[in-house]
Amino acid sequence: MSELIAGLRAGAEGSYPAEAATELLVRHGAWLARPWFVQECVYALDDRADVLAVDWRAVQTHVGAAQGSPAERAIALVAAQLGGYPDPADEPIDLQGMPPLAWLLVNLERRDVDLVLAAVSHAAGTQDHVDHVMEPGESGEWRVTSTSPRLRPGPLHPWPEFPPPSKDLEGSR
Repeated sequence: MSELIAGLRAGAEGSYPAEAATELLVRHGAWLARPWFVQECVYALDDRADVLAVDWRAVQTHVGAAQGSPAERAIALVAAQLGGYPDPADEPIDLQGMPPLAWLLVNLERRDVDLVLAAVSHAAGTQDHVDHVMEPGESGEWRVTSTSPRLRPGPLHPWPEFPPPSKDLEGSR
């Protein structure tokens, strides 16, 4: 499992939405523990097979028909929505037939909400945002100058520290 996770993280690196979507699946744990999901929805990006990616269209297709709680399906579909738009210059994947965001959110368990909030924060790039401290100008107005201090406040909602659940989902579909 650790090679799978390392490969997925390597494949998503450099795109905040792809990183967020991948990390959401990794930290939730349910889907990557299902061999059929990995077989149907994960593919190699290079010949060595150590850089992997998720086929977000396949996630949308297979998760809708899979056995699992509404919360598990919601997590995978939120990840598909985040990961399906890895570069703002690209067109997003067609998400027709995707349940409305409200359905996805109301079906999440509390732990899942924490993960989704962290994923949204990461996808938006808040971990790299910079706050500029204003300084008083000569006429008394406050403004940002070239010498104003810059603060890096960190992510708006950090990833939770607890480990992924230990569910035995081998073969469940």
